[in-house]
Amino acid sequence: MNLCRIGKVIVPVLFAAGCSSSTPVVTGGDGGTAESGQIQVTVSGEGLGLEGFDFPPAPNQESYFSDGWEVKFEHFYVSIGAVTVSQEPDKNAADQSVTGPAVARVDGPFLVDLHKTGPLPGKGEGDKAWPLTVIKSQNLAGDKAFDTAQKYAFGFDSVPASATATKVGLEASDDANVSEMVTKGYNVLYVGKATFRGATCTPAADPGLPAEVYFRFGFKTPTSYINCLNPDLGQGGGEPPRGIAFQQSQATIAQITFHADHPFWNAIEEDAPLRFDQVAYVAKAKSKGTAAATPVTLEDFVGVPFNPVKVGASALADRTCAPAAAPTGGEMSLDPKGRTVADLAAFMSTLQAAQGHMNADGLCAVKAK
Repeated sequence: MNLCRIGKVIVPVLFAAGCSSSTPVVTGGDGGTAESGQIQVTVSGEGLGLEGFDFPPAPNQESYFSDGWEVKFEHFYVSIGAVTVSQEPDKNAADQSVTGPAVARVDGPFLVDLHKTGPLPGKGEGDKAWPLTVIKSQNLAGDKAFDTAQKYAFGFDSVPASATATKVGLEASDDANVSEMVTKGYNVLYVGKATFRGATCTPAADPGLPAEVYFRFGFKTPTSYINCLNPDLGQGGGEPPRGIAFQQSQATIAQITFHADHPFWNAIEEDAPLRFDQVAYVAKAKSKGTAAATPVTLEDFVGVPFNPVKVGASALADRTCAPAAAPTGGEMSLDPKGRTVADLAAFMSTLQAAQGHMNADGLCAVKAK
């Protein structure tokens, strides 16, 4: 498999079927309350999944769209497959994806809308999370108790939605969206609306983009997130350590975290500026996005160049709005950082596939399934 990196994260160059695990399939996993020596697995889209992106940004808002867009979600569905605990998270210092043998696994699948407010506290201040499962023992190693004196590697999969998935916090009103995800093979689905709120922009000329854009982005990017770093274990002046270290006299939390901002970065690198003008531009060119019934979709970006962004002969001017710094001028281009990416749809998919983390910001080795 061809792999590349976004920052310190290993990511696939292309997404294709073919990778599979030799780990035995073990169904089950108990919900409910975890006890000391057990792992409570939760999932969160953090505050951005719940609240979206304001513009102008609030004083404490780090992530915002530098081209003046407010982006709000109606739904942020994720489909989660196997959750795996393995030995030896530090087995290979040069390759994060290498661990010892798997000792516990819960297959799922689970389906959750991270725009819905979960009942548990999340890892970030004010964040909320949903409970997925409790891993009570080493169910791939004779059901032995975990050795709480050692660290274990933690990983999880994002898989195409299944009609038999455990629906976490979903309601009857979600059924049509779930059915679409199953039928089309989506593992992640964004539904929402963007509204242009920029006031002082450079260049000042109106680019003629719509002021509102409804979007519906379904991603077919089944991915394994392997041996995640764990911010709960501290930074130590660098990146966090790998793996899970058990808490004393209480359950250990492993929060699967999906960052909602990834598909909108303007470069294939960690924490790049967010842009939405390219979405509005394609929506206008294809007469989409003017209403919830006719949203612009990821399929509309297939074949659209991104460096520079262009539909037909017309390119999109680069624009930012205060408080973002003024652009260097010229045409809007998204930066693949030297990677080979086919079009705007593939660019967004590559970014989205690296959005899975542990305990808020713990980066994982990422491989296409």
